[in-house]
Amino acid sequence: MKLIGIPRSASSIFSKSHKQDGTCAGICDTQGVHPDWPCQCNVFCVQFGDCCPDYETACLSCADRCNSAFNANLPCQCTTQCQNFNDCCADYGDVCDGGQPEPGTVTNAEIIQLVDDMSAVDFNNMASGITFDLQSSTTGSDTSPNPLFPEEIPEVYLQIPTVAALLNLFDNYHPLVSIQESFTPEQESEIEVFLDAVFDTEVFRVMTDFFLAKGMKTTQVSIK
Repeated sequence: MKLIGIPRSASSIFSKSHKQDGTCAGICDTQGVHPDWPCQCNVFCVQFGDCCPDYETACLSCADRCNSAFNANLPCQCTTQCQNFNDCCADYGDVCDGGQPEPGTVTNAEIIQLVDDMSAVDFNNMASGITFDLQSSTTGSDTSPNPLFPEEIPEVYLQIPTVAALLNLFDNYHPLVSIQESFTPEQESEIEVFLDAVFDTEVFRVMTDFFLAKGMKTTQVSIK
């Protein structure tokens, strides 16, 4: 054994409290050598030829370990970043969905593309039909003499389902965020109507499809 001549009390600092029954199942991250075990499961057992028979299948595989957290005591990793650090187990690409990121992982490029896709189908955008008079700017109180909207908003825009539903919510909320509102059944119904109108737009359909495809949500109801 590797610790011949070293008192058992010294080797015990490496030992786990449970007994080992000749298998590496569940103890692949064991540290040091265990003289009272029939075989070993530490990272040096291959070098010393005292690995348990199932060491390779239990400790060198990503089976049941995909997207697990990094563990320095394991001989190989199955984390989402193991390819970047070149420490993946040999079967990572086969077992862990071809090395794809865990569900919910989104890249910056995908976010940019999502925003572009949502903008492309934003048919309710009112910017083209509204005139703004920005006037002066300040970090204090309003110093502009004229209204922000110098012209009436065209009625056709106010009839857009999402806009009409939003206007019905204006008297449901208090302008001071420190005051908590309480809603009547009618007001709660107005909120549901607004959410239904928003989720029925192409913009939110694109967003919903993205969330579902990424595994971030499983149903539209869960997104809502």
